[in-house]
Amino acid sequence: MSEPSSVYAKIHISKANLKNYLNAQIKPLNDFNNWLMWINKQEYSGKITIEDVKSQHFWHCKTNQEYFDIYLSEDFTSSYFDYDEKQELLIISILQFSQNIFDYIKMIHIIGSISSFKSSENTDFLMIYDFLWFEDAKPTYYLEIKK
Repeated sequence: MSEPSSVYAKIHISKANLKNYLNAQIKPLNDFNNWLMWINKQEYSGKITIEDVKSQHFWHCKTNQEYFDIYLSEDFTSSYFDYDEKQELLIISILQFSQNIFDYIKMIHIIGSISSFKSSENTDFLMIYDFLWFEDAKPTYYLEIKK
């Protein structure tokens, strides 16, 4: 039995911009497509097309905050969402995230869209990692988040 992957993100963002990001409407999946080249390299059951991805929905969620709330409200995910006002640093950690490629794409999309709200020049990241790490392990997905 496979285990869910984990999500980790470190993002420098002002408190006001974070609030705007969390309250923003979720953008359509085709507005942010950094996952396109990645998905073609993945091994999974069956072929996933762009149309399959675009047909995905975000359940009842309209805003980024509502999407994060799904994971934060579930104890089994062991989620951590913390903002340090002094450093203007957001840390997101979802230890037991998912093993579904469509969930990966949606989370990459949601977190990746924060780039348009960043005010600092810091290069930040999003990483999806296998739940059980091993020597020389590499992330399943890694995205640099820049302004």
